[in-house]
Amino acid sequence: MPSSRAALALVILAGLAACQSGSRETRPSTGAANAGDLVYADSDAGWAMLDEFRDVLGGGVVDAMLSDQDQRHFRDAAGEALESRPEGGKTSWYNPLSGNGGDFNINSAFRGPDGRPCKRLTQKVLAGGRTHVVQSIACKTSKGTWGGLEG
Repeated sequence: MPSSRAALALVILAGLAACQSGSRETRPSTGAANAGDLVYADSDAGWAMLDEFRDVLGGGVVDAMLSDQDQRHFRDAAGEALESRPEGGKTSWYNPLSGNGGDFNINSAFRGPDGRPCKRLTQKVLAGGRTHVVQSIACKTSKGTWGGLEG
């Protein structure tokens, strides 16, 4: 039986799809530079995605590669992707102070077994010259927050 932390985190479809060295992408910031402008940074969706990423890579690894500000940008982009992006939508984040960034791609939107909205997504993080990719499914929970697929 999964732990309560795992139940709140998102269900991993393909675990860690890639974690390889590569060139750092440079793209303009699509998010706000000021923490006060990060609309979804403290949303349940943002925290659930960060917890999922930590579960896959290990909390110490994530903390070592992503600063607190990186993690706020990550959570904000995750929340925006889950709350407002349709199938085929993409939300990107970039922290100009660290050079780290990433994307959340909504691969598909569907109804879960209980009829609640779900999204299959790809999380990509570029940090420290490495690319980390995780495939996940997130669904609205009975409480109206985003979490793992409830079965």
